[in-house]
Amino acid sequence: MRNVGPLHFEDLEPHPFEDLVRRLLYGFRPWNKIEATGRAGSDEGFDVRAWEPGVSTSNVSDEGEEGVHALEERMWQIQAKREKAITPAKMRALIREGVSGTEPPYGYILAAATNISKSAYDAFREELRKKGVAEVHFWGKDYLEDQLALPQND
Repeated sequence: MRNVGPLHFEDLEPHPFEDLVRRLLYGFRPWNKIEATGRAGSDEGFDVRAWEPGVSTSNVSDEGEEGVHALEERMWQIQAKREKAITPAKMRALIREGVSGTEPPYGYILAAATNISKSAYDAFREELRKKGVAEVHFWGKDYLEDQLALPQND
């Protein structure tokens, strides 16, 4: 492993940073579709939407017949922020403004050019749970640097 200095994600222009985050999504889950919604300008509080395949379950009835039930795709919202710092108050505002309370996504990823405190992470998780989001991930500077150091992302 070679030793490199910290990467300055905050120096990237908005679209290249969003592109970087979107490219890292491909290795995170198998997706049916990924949309770069931030490219159009009016992104409604998120930069990428992605749908992961629905899960199929099967069971066998008392008569020995097997039934398969497919669940709908699960939609994720991904927001890329090149902030130098995100306080708990700013985190709450980002979630309140960017995530629908009536039609929340299944999952939410906030990718940021910084790392956050425990209290900011707690605010992140708490606000998303209030909105009804089932799965949440914060990709901070350390996570992004780790992902870029992996051979598959070279």
